[in-house]
This record gives sequence, structure tokens and C-alpha cells, in this order.
Amino acid sequence: MKNLDKNYLHTKLTNKIMKDIFSEIDITKVIKHKWDILDFSSVFSLEFSKGLSLTGVYIKIPKSNINYTGIVPICENDRLLAIEEYRSLQYLKNNWNNQDHNVNFVNPLYFYQEYNAIVTQKIYGKDLSDLFRTKDTLSHLLPNYLSKVWMDNLGRISKSIRKYHDTSCTNVSQSQFYWKNEALKVERLTKKLEYLGVSGSVFNPIKGVISKYYGNVSSVCMANTLKGLDIRNMLIDNNNNISILDPGKLKTEPAVAGFARYFFTTRIIYWGKLFFFLKFKPNIKYDDHIIAQYGPMSFEESKLFKLFILKELLKHWHSAHFALDCKRWPNIVKKIIRIIYIDRFYKAEFTNVMTRHFHYT
Repeated sequence: MKNLDKNYLHTKLTNKIMKDIFSEIDITKVIKHKWDILDFSSVFSLEFSKGLSLTGVYIKIPKSNINYTGIVPICENDRLLAIEEYRSLQYLKNNWNNQDHNVNFVNPLYFYQEYNAIVTQKIYGKDLSDLFRTKDTLSHLLPNYLSKVWMDNLGRISKSIRKYHDTSCTNVSQSQFYWKNEALKVERLTKKLEYLGVSGSVFNPIKGVISKYYGNVSSVCMANTLKGLDIRNMLIDNNNNISILDPGKLKTEPAVAGFARYFFTTRIIYWGKLFFFLKFKPNIKYDDHIIAQYGPMSFEESKLFKLFILKELLKHWHSAHFALDCKRWPNIVKKIIRIIYIDRFYKAEFTNVMTRHFHYT
């Protein structure tokens, strides 16, 4: 693998796919797209005409180093990412039964372990988070505007996640969950953020809240949650079918932890967009609907859900700092971005979480 260049790898994978998947298709009629180097993967696709539409496959080679702009060599961490992702996709193929909500995961076809390449069915649709952001923007500009179609779309995702979690909970035994472990993770994240320059006084509200979690031990339903569940990894087609592209790694944890992970991604749909600078945030009515459609939570589940939302916020905040540190920009530029972009956004979101979910005033 060390001696392969990206063009040779593209040709090699194309030939294998033509043999294993498109054996009856004339290769001259296949559209071969070029490599696209993303932060955490390198991808390309192959397509051919089928009647009046296109069909194809999507080839993905996961990468663990956001700074690396090449494809090969492939390191051990890259291989672990690919193995875990393909394992998740195979598991979901048999355990994600949400056809009634028209919400499904992409279909895995092949895993070429030698090249660390995952091959899936190519999905044709529009970016779900982009469309949601457009509808939400209208709710800020037009009084009393809420899209019933988008309330339904968001509700279907929440219901699908709940159905999957409930099914998963029947297959994973209940376990004693020590809340202090998660509370300590929250505290460690605040310390990391302080080290990166965020004022420690920002996190004063946490101290009184977190201490209440230390002594709690509960018997909770443990589910096989998905670490990659993110509204920014979803597409929607013209028939309102929703496809989830990247499940990430399976993780056994309280079901509400998995839902909190997804929910927080719906809170940051304006990140990196023009309306971010105008302090636009998702309409609270969409927020409430997403949570309500997940279904009822017990008193303890509700408390845990809030703790996991807080944890997800701090994780995203820390990740934003890490991603910035990886950029080869002058330090003064990075400092300005931290102050006026990253910390400004997450401080406001932190205040929102503490006020809405922990009733801190």
C-alpha cells in the first residue's frame, strides 16, 4: 500500500468494483468521478445510466488525521475507523427497521480490506441540514412560520431513533450506570477548554449542577447507540425518503446518550454559515418537537439526557478548538477566530443549555 499513488488506487478499486458489482455493465458507459479529499475520509463514486436516472456506488476510505491531505499510506487508525464503520453498517442492515418512517441507512455492498475501502450504494438527494436551515431561517424572518413538512421530517427521524433504541434495549441487558463517571467527563472537558483559553468563570454554573449527579446510580437500558448519528450526514430525496450516510462506531451506553448526540447536531446547523454571524439559532419549537417525537422519558432518563446534551456541547466546543489548531494559519488569526467565532457561539449555546435544560438563571 505504501507504493500506491491515488490514481493507481482509483483504477484498482474501479476494476474490482466493475468485476464484483457492475459485471454486466460496459465500463465505457460508467462515469468515474475523481477523488474528493475530506477531513476524515477520501471518497469517489462510480455511476451509470439506468433508464432515465443514474445509479451508482460510493467508495470511501476513512482517515483519522484531519491534517493529512493524501490518501496513502493508510495507517492503523485509518483501518480501525473503516472496520468499525463497516461493522456498524452491516449491523444496521439487520437491526434498523424503520421502513415505515422512510428513514434508513445507506446500504453497504463491499469492504475491500486491502485498500481500506468501504463501498456503499450511492444515495441521490439533498442535504437534510441545508434544507432544515432554510426552513428554520424563514421561521426567524416570517412571524409564526413553521413548516409542517419539516416538523414531520424531524419527527420521523426522532421516532426512528427511538424505535431502534427500543429494539436494541431488548437485546442488551440492563446495567448499573454510575452517573458520576459522566459528570467527571464533563468536568474534564471544562478543564481542557480552560487550558485552551476559555475563561473558567464561564463554567461556574456547572459546579452546582454537576455535583448533584455524583451519588446517582441507576439501572438503565443500555442500547447500541451510533457515534456518527448527525443531521449533517443525512440526505432527503424527492419522495421524502431520508438516508443516513455514516453511522460511525457502535457504542453500548444509555439510549438517551445516543439521542442527545444526534439532538445537539440539530442545534448547530448555522455553524459556519452566513446567518451564524447574525446569531441565528434553531427555532425552539423545532427543538421541542424533535425531543417530543423521540417519545416519553422517565424522570431519570430525562435527567441523564440533559447531562449528555451538556457533554455533547463541550465535546463539540473542544473539537472546534482542535480543528482550528490543526490549521496552518498565523497564531493571531487563530486567536481572533477563537474569540469572535468559536467561543462566542459556544458560550451562547452553553447559556442556552444551562437555562433551558438545567433552569440555571
